[in-house]
Amino acid sequence: MTINQFLDEFQLKSDRITFLSIQHFLMKLYKDGDEIVNIEDTLSNYPLYLRYLNDFGGKIYKQYYSSIDEIYNNTCQIIGIEPDNQYLFNYRMARLELNDIARIMNIQNEDIKSQTVEKQFDEFQKLLNSKFYRENEETYKSRIVKLEKNFELLKQLIN
Repeated sequence: MTINQFLDEFQLKSDRITFLSIQHFLMKLYKDGDEIVNIEDTLSNYPLYLRYLNDFGGKIYKQYYSSIDEIYNNTCQIIGIEPDNQYLFNYRMARLELNDIARIMNIQNEDIKSQTVEKQFDEFQKLLNSKFYRENEETYKSRIVKLEKNFELLKQLIN
């Protein structure tokens, strides 16, 4: 199947902003008429959405009152793949691991520091509640335990 054929079929199943976003995304990876390879893997890769739709964000957010997350979930539903997958899980995990205790404690404003911890904890809860994590708990358990300990320590330090 060519990229053009895929997009023609996808357009019939999607809303306007999802189609425009996927068209924009895929045209950065393919040229008109290219044969598509493993499109499900490409379209389930959440970090690619962030990378290739970044310059399209204004249209998504302002003109269509949508979000990259909504585009991602709509796309996964249309092509019949699970949005709660390894790509999304690893993206969230990496972001949480990046914001270590020292980095958060260096925030000078106490309100912002507290809000940051709350937001990070909410993201952590998304990880714990994700279908992918529940199905692969043993693989990620040690990293999750480390994050739990970090949150416990952060809460003690902030209070």
